Amino acid sequence: MSKYFYTTHGEGFPVIFLHGFCETSQIWEQWINLLPKSFQSIALDLPGFGKSDPIHPKSLEDIARYIADFMEEQGIEKTIMVGHSLGGYITLEFARLFPEKLKGFGLFHSTAYEDAEEKKKNRTKTIEFVREKSVAAFSKDFVKNLFAPANVPLMAKEIKMLSELAADTPKDTFCDYAAAMRDRADAKTVLEQFNRPIFMIAGKEDPAVSLQDSQMQARLSQYITLHQLDNVGHMGMFEAPEETAQMVAGFISAVSKF
Repeated sequence: MSKYFYTTHGEGFPVIFLHGFCETSQIWEQWINLLPKSFQSIALDLPGFGKSDPIHPKSLEDIARYIADFMEEQGIEKTIMVGHSLGGYITLEFARLFPEKLKGFGLFHSTAYEDAEEKKKNRTKTIEFVREKSVAAFSKDFVKNLFAPANVPLMAKEIKMLSELAADTPKDTFCDYAAAMRDRADAKTVLEQFNRPIFMIAGKEDPAVSLQDSQMQARLSQYITLHQLDNVGHMGMFEAPEETAQMVAGFISAVSKF
């Protein structure tokens, strides 16, 4: 374990990739190899996941400040941040607190909307379930359901790997982050007020972030570009690796120059 565990690919302008809930930086491992080496891709384990030490966050603000500390330690003044799902929520919080540190950012199957009341109730029930049983009991079908149905039989190996990652999530980490996600505030104003480029990647079959929600958010600002993916659920880095890598690489190449 280490305070900050991360891997890098390439050299040049730093781009920070944040994984989602019950994931680690490993989700980016193969996908990042599709990106050019002309910028530095940094895949960070969020605290408590993978090999990064836990900090028991009470809010997503705690994680955003953790990333700001990481950047300071690494001597990174400005970055482009890309967040998958939970990582997108944290990216939005980072953009709210530290907009001057971002040249742009990306929401990779994520949303600025807060949880609906029913989802908040479900998160509380999930926390109670995991406290009583285990993360492994929860994660049994969790990962499979994030993929578009047609992709599930094609990605047995990837789903197995991701399911094992999810099951290894420490119980306290699971519950801390689930509560932080449940209690997060709506972040639409971040999208409205951030005056630099933003991209959104949305799967047309995403069960966690609806395409309609992504389309509505993309209309909040002239700086937002929305990429819609056919036959993709919530895991575009696995379901459409080449297409998503090309999208992200194009965004970084353009935005990092300014």
